[in-house]
Amino acid sequence: MPLDIEKYRHYVAGFDLSPEEQAELIRNVWMVLESFVDQAYGRHPHQHRRRDLQFKDLQDPIDLLESNMSYLPDETPRPKPDH
Repeated sequence: MPLDIEKYRHYVAGFDLSPEEQAELIRNVWMVLESFVDQAYGRHPHQHRRRDLQFKDLQDPIDLLESNMSYLPDETPRPKPDH
């Protein structure tokens, strides 16, 4: 969709900008919005939501603990020492 700068010029008319600066601002905002659309193109809203949910947990991220695996998944676990 081509950008029609004159269509949006009234939104920046109150700023102390020259017509060239107004056009540049409109183009910059247009490019940011266009990049958001490009990133979301082809994705269903459920895909966006599922991405957010994968980071949800019963714990807050600050309370999560990282632990190192003592063995690789294809290896046999080490026997527990007797105490």
